[in-house]
Amino acid sequence: MIIEWKSMILIIAILFIALLIIKLIERKAKINGELKRKLFHITMGLTMLTLPYIFNSSLSVAILGVIAIIILYILKNTNLKKSLGTVLYEVERNSLGEIFFVIAVFLIFYLSKGDKILFSIPILILTFADSTAALIGKNYAKKNLAELNEDDKSIEGSLSFFIVAFIMTLVPILLFTGVGREETLIISTIIGFNVAMIEMISHTGNDNLLIPLTTYAFLTTHIPLGVTQLRINLVILGLIFVLITIANSVKSWSTLALVETLVTRIFNNNAI
Repeated sequence: MIIEWKSMILIIAILFIALLIIKLIERKAKINGELKRKLFHITMGLTMLTLPYIFNSSLSVAILGVIAIIILYILKNTNLKKSLGTVLYEVERNSLGEIFFVIAVFLIFYLSKGDKILFSIPILILTFADSTAALIGKNYAKKNLAELNEDDKSIEGSLSFFIVAFIMTLVPILLFTGVGREETLIISTIIGFNVAMIEMISHTGNDNLLIPLTTYAFLTTHIPLGVTQLRINLVILGLIFVLITIANSVKSWSTLALVETLVTRIFNNNAI
């Protein structure tokens, strides 16, 4: 099997240049650590969208992933952390998000087997919904839903995540597939709601892995369904939302623990 070294070098070069540009912006505009991290997150996501167009081999993408993880390790654990590494690691947090991101890209590339829609939608949601939710939640959130050792989450962040995930699903399916309009709306709503719940209960950066895999799973199971079954699934989703709203009135329960329980039941029982 041919290893696509030229394509690998191109991707690494683009991401290295992105680090340099964000570092330059930092010096000129004094942007904070979270914004720098999200700028690179978005740049990395957009770059990953090119993979199905320039790579034919999953092995090449796997090697690229290993190289990326090694580079990330060096940026985090050497003197480079004080220079280029500040783009990703200025904000101290217990997170493996960047590693999960790389793993997720490879897994989606492998699973999608060249299908650009099945690859692109999970990466688009991971790129834009996650970044939007983090920035909105951090800057505009009024109430933290988390308790104890849970990561900070907010209604504002989760709502923005749902809206962006809905759009990132709707537009590609509507423009580049033969799926009907009603079916597209329902699929986008179901995916948006479910990945927003996944994002709410994620921690230590594992949303970078869970969100694209969940998106891929729902795409592959729901795109083939007829409109009647999709309507039924949407009704079930609505009932789950009502249950969350009612149960959330029980003050002794953690909101995020409640959502995690419901998400677990959805996947265990294949309710949707």
